[in-house]
Amino acid sequence: MNQTLLLAILPLLGVALGAYLQSKRESKNQKKALKIKAYTDYLQACAQLASRDVSKHSEAKISLADAKARIAIYGNGLVIKEIADFDRHGAKVDSPQDMKRFLKITLSMRHAESHDKAEDEDIARLLFGVDIK
Repeated sequence: MNQTLLLAILPLLGVALGAYLQSKRESKNQKKALKIKAYTDYLQACAQLASRDVSKHSEAKISLADAKARIAIYGNGLVIKEIADFDRHGAKVDSPQDMKRFLKITLSMRHAESHDKAEDEDIARLLFGVDIK
């Protein structure tokens, strides 16, 4: 009788464990997607604010605040630190030092989500169209 009961329960336990693990994986993937979306929204809002089209600046400021709030919730600690440092120094990219601060944000986002290595200089070229030292 015990062996029969065990044979009946084991498949149910396997199904329950599989469902639990699947749910946990989906939750982790959803959190990662929310984090990446917050990062890309932050970068997009920064790009809009850097543009000369001031008609979009008001909306971009709202988008930036929204992205920062989501980064505060879902973001990697280093990303939060780099954004805070960028903000403390005026949140602008008018000088090479400002560009380096913004580059650190982007690199910290990449490193938090990816193990591949892109050269810092190449990322700077993509962001600013210039090489920064």
